[in-house]
Amino acid sequence: MYVIRPAVPADADGITRVIDHRCTHHLVRHDELVRNDGDLIRRLLTHPGESRDRVWVFTDETAARDRLTISDEAPLVACLTLTERLPHWSLWTREECAEPSLSIDSLYTDPAPEQRRTGWMMHCWVVDHVARTYRQAEWVRCVVAHPRVMRYMRDQWGWEYVRSGPGADGSAAHLLQHRPEAKPGLAALITTGQPTSAL
Repeated sequence: MYVIRPAVPADADGITRVIDHRCTHHLVRHDELVRNDGDLIRRLLTHPGESRDRVWVFTDETAARDRLTISDEAPLVACLTLTERLPHWSLWTREECAEPSLSIDSLYTDPAPEQRRTGWMMHCWVVDHVARTYRQAEWVRCVVAHPRVMRYMRDQWGWEYVRSGPGADGSAAHLLQHRPEAKPGLAALITTGQPTSAL
């Protein structure tokens, strides 16, 4: 069983660990530089009123000592930021900008082999969560920097490739979108929770 819940300031160290591991993994295995949003996410956690972005953390309850209850001992294995903003908005058309959507601004997963399906589970949760809680949304959108990641999300997870262009910093930006999609059986695998009382 996995739990996804809103992040709190006490999650900052776990989030930093996941992001650093993921960035190192991409550099060593794929010779790719990955944007490190650790400082930005820490700011979102410590100054929540400054932004409508929401950070979520994903914990592996099967790795906690007490597997019968949701525990603050469960390791944090992924994090993501959902936003109503449209990342790299200048690359989207006027019509696309007018369509109601939520965007994944960042998503990091632990590269450990035992967590190899975490990214897929996060994808399933996001499209289900948006379908259930943001019923006006027509799309879930994201922008990725590397063609390899774009192809993987398109071919393995069913995301629609929109277009590519230069990002705000001049680097490549690949635009993707997916329809919100309720997944009734997902609750057997992932529980959406609230911060534990210990955090």
